[in-house]
Amino acid sequence: MKKTKKELSSRGAGAVAGDAWSFLIRRRFGLQFLFESFEYCVLARFRDEQKTIVDVLKNDLILSKRVLIYANYDSGSCVLPHVVEQLTVFHRAGYSVIFVSTSPKFFPDEFTKIENLVAVAIHRKNVGYDFTSWKVGFSFIAKTAPSLQSLVLMNDSCLGPFFDFAPLLEKMFVARESVFGLSKSDEIAEHIQSYFYHFGGEVLRAGVVAGFFDRIRVLNTKWGIVRYFEIGSSRFLASRGIALQALVDAANPDVKAKMDGAGISEPTREPLASEWVKTRVNPFYKRSNLKSGQEVRF
Repeated sequence: MKKTKKELSSRGAGAVAGDAWSFLIRRRFGLQFLFESFEYCVLARFRDEQKTIVDVLKNDLILSKRVLIYANYDSGSCVLPHVVEQLTVFHRAGYSVIFVSTSPKFFPDEFTKIENLVAVAIHRKNVGYDFTSWKVGFSFIAKTAPSLQSLVLMNDSCLGPFFDFAPLLEKMFVARESVFGLSKSDEIAEHIQSYFYHFGGEVLRAGVVAGFFDRIRVLNTKWGIVRYFEIGSSRFLASRGIALQALVDAANPDVKAKMDGAGISEPTREPLASEWVKTRVNPFYKRSNLKSGQEVRF
């Protein structure tokens, strides 16, 4: 029977964590876990992410010291307004933008919306989720990555920014020895939530980012992505001595107390998602929080 928010809240953090570990154990000893392992360790070894590329629509890459690799998908093959807005923010901040789309089509009229904002535009098959898109984008800058001062990986799953992102982006930029996310979850295991990563200059110079991408293979199961890439990548980075930071961190006692009070296990879910925007902590809002036809205003 589905639990109400009030019931979830009353159970406390320990029960929520227990549910997460129970779910993990069921997967670990079940067919899903075995298939994920087989896909990553065997099947994915023979999949070449470069073969997912359908077309390179633009390649005028003159690298700045800052690069954004942006993963995009829309079922109607549209470039939505929030995508244009986000690319504009990074373009104005001096980022060279690599745009990777897995939409069914790449219409010229839609491309004109962003043509002046992007240095590279790639259309590829809709397989492997965002991590494959980021790896394909990274292949265009892999040799010069150690000379960068900032590398951002982002997808189109958020609306915003709803306030000036420049100061927060600068905060990430000066944290040169860290990988920064917009939010960090402790669900199942502590990890940066994989809709946004910022790699600082020292991390790029240390070559750790190459190891980050070397681990990525073309997977087609969502939980395999979560296990090996979302959670696995944070574990990989931490094992290399990289500090993992976030604007909203579930490990922060104040954030954790608010999550427990709201009965949620991830900090980007409502009712807290709106609070982070209103209190100017996180300028982005997850689209998955919206109900059908709902508009968000702050």
